[in-house]
Amino acid sequence: MKTRIELSEQELQTLAEMAGFCLVALSMVKNEVDDVHVNAWQLMCQLIFEKADKVPWLAKRMEKFSGLEHPFFTDEYTDSAFFAVVLDQLREILFWDELVARMADQTLLRALGEKKYDKLTDEARQRRTAPLEKALWDEVINHGLEHLSFILPPEEEQ
Repeated sequence: MKTRIELSEQELQTLAEMAGFCLVALSMVKNEVDDVHVNAWQLMCQLIFEKADKVPWLAKRMEKFSGLEHPFFTDEYTDSAFFAVVLDQLREILFWDELVARMADQTLLRALGEKKYDKLTDEARQRRTAPLEKALWDEVINHGLEHLSFILPPEEEQ
């Protein structure tokens, strides 16, 4: 059974940008997820881009890249596209989230020592690091890394 969806050209542009977001995200995680799902999503995105490439004003914003089976947005278009803004913001959030989580986890490890740390369950670790993460988030939000410092071993201080 096939389903037909009718879109305006503007809606097709939005859908193509969503597909672009999806393809970039998939390229970042393709080695970490199930190939069957990745292939299905890529084929759907390919179909969307092939449809978008048939709209003359959208086709001007697309080109064929080596290694891709379908057209994709030009670099010039991508630089100002909404999906690129969303990706940049997502990368920023993930970076800071990961940094704060790792710093809190390392602080707990140093405070307890490796033996006690390894005995903690994931839930116990989370309970203990949650207040540290909140404090680090508050610091990062208000000051970035300006007030944070890293203590290096004596052999790395030079």
